[in-house]
Amino acid sequence: GSGPAKECEKDQFQCRNERCIPSVWRCDEDDDCLDHSDEDDCPKKTCADSDFTCDNGHCIHERWKCDGEEECPDGSDESEATCTK
Repeated sequence: GSGPAKECEKDQFQCRNERCIPSVWRCDEDDDCLDHSDEDDCPKKTCADSDFTCDNGHCIHERWKCDGEEECPDGSDESEATCTK
């Protein structure tokens, strides 16, 4: 390639593959870059004591656990293991 690398807008995150995505998409557990670079070095979230920690580290309100709707991206808040405890 010739010329300078593509610059992303200031509110965007530049993926390794030079794709630009909105910064808020970074670390949302979705592979928005399509090369997973937006999900790579995300701080592991620690949830508040009042929260339920999904298997993938996502935080949801404790009262949403086992309410019949999946709030965790991985569905772990409605899993049998969680709800039979």
